[in-house]
Amino acid sequence: MQVERWDQISDADKEILLKKLMVKINLSIEESHVKDCVMHTMSKRFFDFRSKAYAHYKKHGGGMIARKKPYRELTERPDDWIWLCNFFDSETFKKKSESNSRNRSMLKFVHRMGTKSLVAHLYDKKLSRIELYKEEFTDKEKKWVSEDCRAKYEKMIEVRQKIIDDGGVVDETIICADVLGETSSYIRGLGYGPKPIKKTKNIRSNASSEREIELESSLKVIQEKYVEQSKIIKSQQKTIDWLKMIAEKMGMQPPNDDGPDISNEENDD
Repeated sequence: MQVERWDQISDADKEILLKKLMVKINLSIEESHVKDCVMHTMSKRFFDFRSKAYAHYKKHGGGMIARKKPYRELTERPDDWIWLCNFFDSETFKKKSESNSRNRSMLKFVHRMGTKSLVAHLYDKKLSRIELYKEEFTDKEKKWVSEDCRAKYEKMIEVRQKIIDDGGVVDETIICADVLGETSSYIRGLGYGPKPIKKTKNIRSNASSEREIELESSLKVIQEKYVEQSKIIKSQQKTIDWLKMIAEKMGMQPPNDDGPDISNEENDD
């Protein structure tokens, strides 16, 4: 498609792409959050396609030489390839590319999991959330990329063990959010969601796409539940603190966790 960005594609064209995708995978998109996840994945694939096409363009030196050697996905669409080459030569694209390069150079740490989505790694390798973080930021020799990453991992292990020792229920999503931090859209350490994976066979590609979409949908539901539970816990804690303050002002002792005090009843008998 001869557009500069995904958001410039019309809703009608996006619906056509969506229908073509639904022919290949068995997935219900009646629920809005599922459809949003699918659209998000498609936008990422659009970006990935452009990135690979640009890498091909640079590999052949750009200019007229590159124009004569279309990217493999566009060999039967020469007009689209020429349009894309013209776009790569535009000042708009060059400024955006330079800005992206500067932003990437400012990243403190880059995970070592490749272009495959972190959620897909979580599923394929049967890793816990905390162990996934370790896989992200250690090399082949299991050496940490930084002391800060190692310290955060050890902190998550410490928090998890304390919950187990206290007899609590371990939720590693919450532990990751507490230790690594979170934004309004994602919990750090898991990325924004599924990213395109290397296409080998159509069957494998279709199955992977379907699994990634399902995983991202599940992750979004978990994040929403986490936010909701956090609000409830904070509200309950405020109530507990208020009751403790009232009890202290009245000279009352907080209730004993071991159960009611029946010593007076025994003395009365």
